[in-house]
Amino acid sequence: MRVIDCSAMIGYGVVNHTVVNHEGFTLVERVAEARDAGEMLAYMDYCGIESAIVGHQAMIDVTPTYGNQKLVKETAKCPERLIPSWTILPPATDEEFEPEKLFQAMQEHQVKALRAYPTTQRYFLERITMDELLSELQMRKIPLFLTPSEGYEHIYRLLEQYPRMRVIIHNYGPWSPDRFWFPLLRAYQDVYFETGDYETDGGLERMIGRFGSGRFVYGSDFPTNNIGGSLAVLRSLEISSSSREEIAHGNIERLLSEAKA
Repeated sequence: MRVIDCSAMIGYGVVNHTVVNHEGFTLVERVAEARDAGEMLAYMDYCGIESAIVGHQAMIDVTPTYGNQKLVKETAKCPERLIPSWTILPPATDEEFEPEKLFQAMQEHQVKALRAYPTTQRYFLERITMDELLSELQMRKIPLFLTPSEGYEHIYRLLEQYPRMRVIIHNYGPWSPDRFWFPLLRAYQDVYFETGDYETDGGLERMIGRFGSGRFVYGSDFPTNNIGGSLAVLRSLEISSSSREEIAHGNIERLLSEAKA
């Protein structure tokens, strides 16, 4: 089975890593991290991962601008296996994220996915703050990775304003997210979920049975999760082989091919 990890991070964190941040409960612990592209590839090789969409920890711990630059240098070492995903900020305050400038840079560096951390980086991910960029992302079908680790409110608010935005939800914690996910899967056809955190017994099978395997993508969310553990969950799912292949690589390949950066 070919496997593409849709969400992993390169770079050492400046503090102990937040493993779970969910409903007011936070756990931090030391985890295995990949200092650079070489270490990331070593983890991928050990687990049999063909390629990965990666970010850089400096996007969160320092600034998106600095982290994006660091990531370009790392993914350039192995562009056939490491696919860069950048983190965005509001163009009103950070001019390099004006649509024309951003998309030109994305084309130059083969970036086809983006990330946003509005709570951590102190802005609102909504129309009044950055409509010029968000409207373009929706039109261009560029996947936007969002984490509900500090709540689902900003995700729900964004999708109310941009219902065809291609959103991939990741890093959501080990508790059952069904009551948050079902409404989104029912209301928005371009919302997808990364499988790495889902630990509820039979939960993913239930989701796939109701909404189809086309709404889920394999991602480890490394280093929050160990790649081997999240991959073992994918391999053990009681689903058809065709559904497993879709989740393992087919869905994310389709999303990347349809993105117009």
